[in-house]
Amino acid sequence: MTETIKLMKAHTSVRRFKEQEIPQVDLNEILTAAQMASSWKNFQSYSVIVVRSQEKKDALYELVPQEAIRQSAVFLLFVGDLNRAEKGA
Repeated sequence: MTETIKLMKAHTSVRRFKEQEIPQVDLNEILTAAQMASSWKNFQSYSVIVVRSQEKKDALYELVPQEAIRQSAVFLLFVGDLNRAEKGA
């Protein structure tokens, strides 16, 4: 079995988080990896909103009551960008 398949099979979802800040360099790496993921015609028709403020995470929780939103050090909100999709940019 290839390392990629092993990694895919070992994937888990995390629902509890440590109270620890995420260094900007690590966050940049995560966002870069997301941008490199394959997509239709190799364009990403989404935007990513980085939410660090507890006040804003609490407001998002009111819309989508998932405790992980409030507990995370950083919440990444992926938003479909229909304008980008229409323009093919």
